[in-house]
Amino acid sequence: MPTGFQWETPNYFDVDSRGIGLAQYFCPTAKIGTGSFYYGTFHDSSGSPLEGGNSYRLHVPANVPVREFWSVTVYSLETSSFFLNATRLTLGSLDKELQKNADGSVDLYFGAKPRAGQESNWLYTQPGQKWFPWFRLYGPEKAVFDKSFKLPDIERIP
Repeated sequence: MPTGFQWETPNYFDVDSRGIGLAQYFCPTAKIGTGSFYYGTFHDSSGSPLEGGNSYRLHVPANVPVREFWSVTVYSLETSSFFLNATRLTLGSLDKELQKNADGSVDLYFGAKPRAGQESNWLYTQPGQKWFPWFRLYGPEKAVFDKSFKLPDIERIP
């Protein structure tokens, strides 16, 4: 009997179906400004692995060069899937409750618990597990491809 995860059944992890699905999502775009572009990492700004029990911040600059929108999703490094206890799976520029800074930038937070007052900008990461994000740009513009747009590293915070 299958579980709630599309790629996992009680007796095996369906890597073939997952591989086919991921290949469809990560194929390069044929024309700049169409499709999507992904940023990912397994480490914070100091080079340490991203750990679920720690707290982190990603400062997303104002005016991300996209025609459509941007979003970030976190995944367990152990399963390459969502955390079972997550109440929200992704955050992005289309979220109405997302709190923006005065200059239009956005601070996103990751960790086991939300920071006070930042619940709308927070994604859950499970203590005891390493994790990784995919920061997706939908309709990426030239600044992404010529690398004049820089997404800062994720910083560990106290």
